[in-house]
Formats: sequence, structure tokens, C-alpha cells
Amino acid sequence: MIKAKLLPGLVLALTACLLSACPVSETEPISPLDTPTPNPPKTSSKTPEKKTTDDTEIKPGETCSLIIPKTLDLLAIEAFPCDEIDDDYIQIHVPENLCFPSYPIQSEGYYIVQFKGPIYDAYKSQVESLGAILHSYIPKNGFVVKMNESTKDEVDDLEIVKWVGIYEPVYKISVDVKRSNVDPPAREVSMPLLTRTGIISLTIGIFNGENLADIANRIESLDGTASTIYGTSDNTLQAYIDAAKIPDIANIAGVAYIAEYRMPEISDN
Repeated sequence: MIKAKLLPGLVLALTACLLSACPVSETEPISPLDTPTPNPPKTSSKTPEKKTTDDTEIKPGETCSLIIPKTLDLLAIEAFPCDEIDDDYIQIHVPENLCFPSYPIQSEGYYIVQFKGPIYDAYKSQVESLGAILHSYIPKNGFVVKMNESTKDEVDDLEIVKWVGIYEPVYKISVDVKRSNVDPPAREVSMPLLTRTGIISLTIGIFNGENLADIANRIESLDGTASTIYGTSDNTLQAYIDAAKIPDIANIAGVAYIAEYRMPEISDN
């Protein structure tokens, strides 16, 4: 059942790979419905080959590896081990239930498209002319884009595009960032939502154009409750659910982000 709730404070933290192990460039501030069925993976033609090392060996059923450009500032990446592929790419090792290889053929899904340089309106128009829908900006020079497999291949072939990759479930989960005053400044990033137990209250952002009621039903099928949050600029749900189900929610393609729900504070001013 969908009920009305008050507007909460939304938390959407975006971070990058471990600075000490995998350095990245400075970043800019940042501003589907069925769970995808895995098909044989097809990576961007511009992505280097994966590699394994003795200390980051991929064990079946435990972790998967994701290759991303160093310059992308993605949600929660600092919370996981990584190794350097080359001057432009890093390989991240995340729990297997927080990534998937591909969307079903001809099924629309959400991808990250990184452009080779600053994004001009003409670049966005060129991508949209192929049938893609642009959503959130991701530093640097990236967008979350909704498109099907064939459109993704066309976008990947554009000269203006550096890289295309799936908007993975792991990128959707909020993080906790602690900063130190050492020189140079350092930060420690963790993903506390993945270590929580018991029932938790969540704020779940939904991509524009998705069916809020259908996603609420998906969450309730996981033995949770979901209610709409009115008055927000984005489609959002508040959910009460076992914390162990967070990866399942992240695997719903129409989910944009997941954060712990915060009660709105009333100001006397």
C-alpha cells in the first residue's frame, strides 16, 4: 500500500576510488523496473581488459570486478579494494550481489556515459538523437543514461564518448565519509548500510519516468513496506525493510539511489 509521508532530508553522497591506492583527478560537485537478467557480459570497446592479482583474486560467488575510468567520481567506490589497470582505468572488486554483467537484449537499462571532455549541449543532443535519455550528471564529464543495448553500442562508438558502463547497483548505495586533517588531507569512506542488521528506514530515489507504484510493490515483495514521499523534486520512497535486503533493492533498475531516512527538522526561523 502506498501512503503519503512528509518530505525528508535526502542524502546522496558521491565518492571516488581509494586515493592512496588508485589516485584520481579532482572532481566536481554532483547534482528502471525489472531486475536485469544476466547475459554474457559486453564491456565498452574502449575499456581495457580485466586483470587479477594475488591480493585481489576474484573468487566465484563472492566478488566481481568492475573497470571504470579514474576520473569518474562514483558512489561508494572508496569502500572497496581496487587495483590500477593503466593510466586511465582502475579495477574495483565488489560483492557479487552488487553488480551484474548486462541487461537483457533490447531491454532498456541505465548506463554511465563519460565524455572525452567538457560536455556541450551539442554532445548531449547527439546522444539523445540515438534514442537515449539523459538523467543525472556524474563528475567528471559523465551522465547516467537510459537506453537499450543497441543504442548503447551506437553511443559507445561516438568519437565524443570515452567510456560506457552499466550503472551498477553498488553505485546507488550511500556512504559515510570521514575526513582527516593530515597533510595532504585524507578521507576514509565506508558503506554502513551494508553492515546494518534488522529493520531499517530508507529513502529510495527513483529515476524520472519510472512507475513509483510498481517499484513500491517490488520492495513490498521483499517483505518491506514502501510509501511515497510528497513534495520532493524527484520521485522518492520511504521504505521499512530488513537491511539484508538492501542489495536486492539496489538491483531494481529504476532505483537511482538508496540512503538512510532522516527525519526532517523543523526550523523556528
